[in-house]
Amino acid sequence: MKEWNPKCLKHPLLQNHYSEKEAIQLQQIWKKKCLKNNNQLIKYNDIILVAGVDISFPKIKDPIWGIACATLWNQNKKKIIYSATHKGELPFKYIPGLLGFREARLITQALLNLPEVPDIILCDGYGIVHPREFGEAIHLGIALNIPTIGIAKKMFIGECNWKDMAQKKGNKIPIMINREIKGYAICLKNNVHPVFISSGYLTDIDLALKISLETTLNNKQPEPIFQADQISRKLIQEYT
Repeated sequence: MKEWNPKCLKHPLLQNHYSEKEAIQLQQIWKKKCLKNNNQLIKYNDIILVAGVDISFPKIKDPIWGIACATLWNQNKKKIIYSATHKGELPFKYIPGLLGFREARLITQALLNLPEVPDIILCDGYGIVHPREFGEAIHLGIALNIPTIGIAKKMFIGECNWKDMAQKKGNKIPIMINREIKGYAICLKNNVHPVFISSGYLTDIDLALKISLETTLNNKQPEPIFQADQISRKLIQEYT
Protein backbone atom coordinates (compact mmCIF):
# COMPACT_ATOMS: atom_id res chain seq x y z
CA MET A 1 0.00 0.00 0.00
CA LYS A 2 1.33 3.44 -0.95
CA GLU A 3 1.72 5.95 1.85
CA TRP A 4 1.42 9.72 1.90
CA ASN A 5 4.63 11.71 2.02
CA PRO A 6 4.44 13.36 5.46
CA LYS A 7 6.34 16.37 4.10
CA CYS A 8 3.96 17.03 1.21
CA LEU A 9 2.32 20.05 2.86
CA LYS A 10 5.73 21.76 2.83
CA HIS A 11 5.89 21.69 -0.98
CA PRO A 12 6.36 25.21 -2.44
CA LEU A 13 3.19 24.82 -4.53
CA LEU A 14 1.12 24.21 -1.40
CA GLN A 15 2.05 27.49 0.26
CA ASN A 16 -0.21 30.49 -0.17
CA HIS A 17 1.74 33.56 0.97
CA TYR A 18 2.90 34.51 -2.53
CA SER A 19 2.20 37.63 -4.52
CA GLU A 20 0.53 37.25 -7.91
CA LYS A 21 3.89 37.77 -9.65
CA GLU A 22 5.62 35.18 -7.48
CA ALA A 23 2.82 32.66 -8.09
CA ILE A 24 3.13 33.03 -11.86
CA GLN A 25 6.90 32.60 -11.64
CA LEU A 26 6.42 29.38 -9.66
CA GLN A 27 4.06 28.04 -12.32
CA GLN A 28 6.69 28.68 -14.97
CA ILE A 29 9.46 27.05 -12.91
CA TRP A 30 7.48 23.93 -12.08
CA LYS A 31 6.10 23.58 -15.59
CA LYS A 32 9.67 23.02 -16.82
CA LYS A 33 10.19 20.35 -14.17
CA CYS A 34 6.87 18.73 -15.08
CA LEU A 35 7.87 18.36 -18.74
CA LYS A 36 10.77 16.12 -17.72
CA ASN A 37 8.31 13.51 -16.45
CA ASN A 38 6.26 13.17 -19.63
CA ASN A 39 7.69 9.70 -20.27
CA GLN A 40 6.32 8.44 -16.95
CA LEU A 41 2.61 8.65 -17.77
CA ILE A 42 0.40 6.39 -15.68
CA LYS A 43 -1.01 3.34 -17.44
CA TYR A 44 -4.69 2.50 -17.39
CA ASN A 45 -4.13 -0.98 -15.92
CA ASP A 46 -2.34 0.57 -12.92
CA ILE A 47 -5.43 2.50 -11.85
CA ILE A 48 -7.65 1.04 -9.14
CA LEU A 49 -8.26 3.88 -6.67
CA VAL A 50 -9.58 7.13 -8.14
CA ALA A 51 -9.96 10.19 -5.94
CA GLY A 52 -12.31 13.06 -6.69
CA VAL A 53 -11.81 16.46 -5.06
CA ASP A 54 -13.84 19.65 -4.77
CA ILE A 55 -14.29 22.66 -2.47
CA SER A 56 -17.44 24.46 -1.36
CA PHE A 57 -17.59 27.98 0.05
CA PRO A 58 -20.07 30.01 2.11
CA LYS A 59 -22.36 32.16 -0.02
CA ILE A 60 -20.68 35.50 0.69
CA LYS A 61 -18.49 37.79 -1.40
CA ASP A 62 -14.83 36.81 -1.39
CA PRO A 63 -15.05 33.92 1.10
CA ILE A 64 -11.88 33.37 3.13
CA TRP A 65 -12.64 29.80 4.18
CA GLY A 66 -14.08 26.68 2.65
CA ILE A 67 -14.56 22.96 3.04
CA ALA A 68 -12.69 20.53 0.81
CA CYS A 69 -13.84 16.98 0.23
CA ALA A 70 -11.95 14.03 -1.23
CA THR A 71 -13.72 10.84 -2.21
CA LEU A 72 -12.20 7.49 -3.09
CA TRP A 73 -13.64 5.42 -5.93
CA ASN A 74 -12.71 1.77 -6.47
CA GLN A 75 -12.49 0.93 -10.17
CA ASN A 76 -13.11 -2.77 -9.57
CA LYS A 77 -16.19 -2.21 -7.42
CA LYS A 78 -17.37 0.80 -9.45
CA LYS A 79 -18.38 2.75 -6.37
CA ILE A 80 -17.25 5.28 -3.77
CA ILE A 81 -15.66 3.47 -0.84
CA TYR A 82 -14.60 6.40 1.36
CA SER A 83 -14.78 10.17 1.73
CA ALA A 84 -12.89 12.70 3.85
CA THR A 85 -13.15 16.45 4.43
CA HIS A 86 -11.20 19.36 5.80
CA LYS A 87 -12.36 22.88 6.74
CA GLY A 88 -9.77 25.61 6.46
CA GLU A 89 -8.81 29.13 5.45
CA LEU A 90 -8.14 30.43 1.94
CA PRO A 91 -5.58 33.19 2.41
CA PHE A 92 -4.67 33.48 -1.30
CA LYS A 93 -7.28 35.60 -3.09
CA TYR A 94 -9.16 34.37 -6.14
CA ILE A 95 -7.22 35.19 -9.32
CA PRO A 96 -8.11 33.46 -12.62
CA GLY A 97 -5.24 31.22 -13.66
CA LEU A 98 -3.87 30.89 -10.12
CA LEU A 99 -6.60 28.76 -8.56
CA GLY A 100 -4.12 26.14 -7.37
CA PHE A 101 -2.54 28.59 -4.94
CA ARG A 102 -5.94 29.27 -3.42
CA GLU A 103 -7.28 25.73 -3.21
CA ALA A 104 -4.59 23.05 -3.53
CA ARG A 105 -3.43 23.12 0.09
CA LEU A 106 -6.97 22.74 1.44
CA ILE A 107 -7.65 19.94 -1.04
CA THR A 108 -4.45 18.20 0.02
CA GLN A 109 -5.50 18.35 3.67
CA ALA A 110 -8.72 16.55 2.77
CA LEU A 111 -6.82 13.97 0.69
CA LEU A 112 -4.49 13.26 3.60
CA ASN A 113 -7.53 12.11 5.58
CA LEU A 114 -8.21 9.28 3.13
CA PRO A 115 -7.16 5.82 4.35
CA GLU A 116 -5.29 5.07 1.12
CA VAL A 117 -3.31 7.02 -1.45
CA PRO A 118 -5.21 7.18 -4.77
CA ASP A 119 -3.63 6.12 -8.04
CA ILE A 120 -5.09 9.18 -9.78
CA ILE A 121 -6.99 12.33 -8.78
CA LEU A 122 -9.89 13.94 -10.66
CA CYS A 123 -9.99 17.70 -10.10
CA ASP A 124 -12.91 20.06 -10.60
CA GLY A 125 -10.80 22.41 -12.70
CA TYR A 126 -8.34 22.49 -15.58
CA GLY A 127 -5.08 20.79 -16.37
CA ILE A 128 -3.15 21.79 -19.49
CA VAL A 129 -5.97 24.03 -20.77
CA HIS A 130 -4.60 27.11 -19.05
CA PRO A 131 -2.75 30.29 -20.10
CA ARG A 132 0.53 28.78 -18.87
CA GLU A 133 -0.51 25.12 -19.23
CA PHE A 134 -0.54 24.92 -15.44
CA GLY A 135 -4.11 24.52 -14.25
CA GLU A 136 -5.11 23.34 -10.78
CA ALA A 137 -4.92 19.66 -11.75
CA ILE A 138 -1.28 19.99 -12.78
CA HIS A 139 -0.53 22.15 -9.75
CA LEU A 140 -1.94 19.55 -7.34
CA GLY A 141 -0.42 16.60 -9.19
CA ILE A 142 3.10 17.99 -9.10
CA ALA A 143 2.83 18.93 -5.42
CA LEU A 144 1.73 15.39 -4.48
CA ASN A 145 3.49 13.49 -7.28
CA ILE A 146 0.20 11.77 -8.14
CA PRO A 147 -1.34 11.64 -11.66
CA THR A 148 -4.26 14.01 -12.15
CA ILE A 149 -7.00 14.91 -14.63
CA GLY A 150 -8.73 18.27 -14.99
CA ILE A 151 -12.53 18.17 -15.39
CA ALA A 152 -14.08 21.64 -15.43
CA LYS A 153 -17.72 22.66 -15.63
CA LYS A 154 -17.12 25.83 -17.67
CA MET A 155 -14.94 26.95 -20.58
CA PHE A 156 -11.85 28.89 -19.59
CA ILE A 157 -9.64 29.52 -22.61
CA GLY A 158 -9.38 28.18 -26.14
CA GLU A 159 -11.82 27.66 -29.00
CA CYS A 160 -14.54 25.02 -28.80
CA ASN A 161 -17.94 24.92 -30.51
CA TRP A 162 -19.46 22.82 -27.74
CA LYS A 163 -22.86 24.51 -28.02
CA ASP A 164 -23.31 22.91 -31.45
CA MET A 165 -22.70 19.38 -30.15
CA ALA A 166 -25.53 16.89 -29.67
CA GLN A 167 -25.89 16.19 -25.95
CA LYS A 168 -25.32 12.45 -26.07
CA LYS A 169 -23.01 10.58 -23.71
CA GLY A 170 -19.60 10.12 -25.29
CA ASN A 171 -19.96 12.92 -27.83
CA LYS A 172 -16.96 15.22 -27.76
CA ILE A 173 -15.44 18.17 -29.54
CA PRO A 174 -11.86 19.44 -29.20
CA ILE A 175 -10.68 22.49 -27.29
CA MET A 176 -8.19 24.24 -29.58
CA ILE A 177 -5.41 26.55 -28.46
CA ASN A 178 -2.98 27.89 -31.06
CA ARG A 179 -4.35 25.32 -33.53
CA GLU A 180 -3.53 22.42 -31.22
CA ILE A 181 -5.94 20.09 -29.45
CA LYS A 182 -5.44 20.66 -25.72
CA GLY A 183 -8.58 19.02 -24.37
CA TYR A 184 -12.19 18.13 -25.10
CA ALA A 185 -15.69 19.18 -24.28
CA ILE A 186 -17.44 15.86 -23.70
CA CYS A 187 -20.92 14.83 -22.62
CA LEU A 188 -20.75 12.34 -19.78
CA LYS A 189 -24.55 12.05 -19.62
CA ASN A 190 -27.33 12.37 -22.17
CA ASN A 191 -29.20 15.66 -22.43
CA VAL A 192 -26.85 17.73 -20.26
CA HIS A 193 -24.13 20.24 -21.04
CA PRO A 194 -20.64 18.81 -21.50
CA VAL A 195 -17.72 19.10 -19.11
CA PHE A 196 -14.30 20.29 -20.24
CA ILE A 197 -11.54 17.73 -19.82
CA SER A 198 -7.79 18.15 -20.12
CA SER A 199 -4.81 16.07 -19.10
CA GLY A 200 -3.09 16.95 -15.85
CA TYR A 201 0.07 15.62 -14.29
CA LEU A 202 1.42 12.31 -15.71
CA THR A 203 -1.70 11.70 -17.82
CA ASP A 204 -2.65 12.12 -21.47
CA ILE A 205 -5.99 13.11 -22.93
CA ASP A 206 -6.97 9.59 -24.02
CA LEU A 207 -6.65 8.30 -20.46
CA ALA A 208 -8.44 11.38 -19.13
CA LEU A 209 -11.44 10.76 -21.37
CA LYS A 210 -11.56 7.02 -20.63
CA ILE A 211 -11.42 7.38 -16.84
CA SER A 212 -13.95 10.22 -16.86
CA LEU A 213 -16.47 8.15 -18.81
CA GLU A 214 -15.93 5.05 -16.70
CA THR A 215 -16.38 6.83 -13.38
CA THR A 216 -19.58 8.63 -14.42
CA LEU A 217 -22.86 7.07 -13.30
CA ASN A 218 -26.01 9.19 -13.45
CA ASN A 219 -24.68 12.72 -13.15
CA LYS A 220 -23.03 15.37 -15.31
CA GLN A 221 -19.65 14.85 -13.64
CA PRO A 222 -17.70 11.71 -12.75
CA GLU A 223 -19.05 10.26 -9.52
CA PRO A 224 -15.91 10.94 -7.42
CA ILE A 225 -16.11 14.68 -8.15
CA PHE A 226 -19.90 14.83 -7.97
CA GLN A 227 -19.97 13.22 -4.52
CA ALA A 228 -17.12 15.44 -3.29
CA ASP A 229 -19.18 18.45 -4.36
CA GLN A 230 -22.35 17.17 -2.67
CA ILE A 231 -20.65 16.32 0.60
CA SER A 232 -18.79 19.63 0.86
CA ARG A 233 -21.96 21.59 -0.01
CA LYS A 234 -23.91 19.83 2.73
CA LEU A 235 -21.23 20.61 5.31
CA ILE A 236 -21.16 24.27 4.28
CA GLN A 237 -24.89 24.47 4.97
CA GLU A 238 -24.33 23.06 8.45
CA TYR A 239 -21.67 25.69 9.20
CA THR A 240 -23.61 28.69 7.90
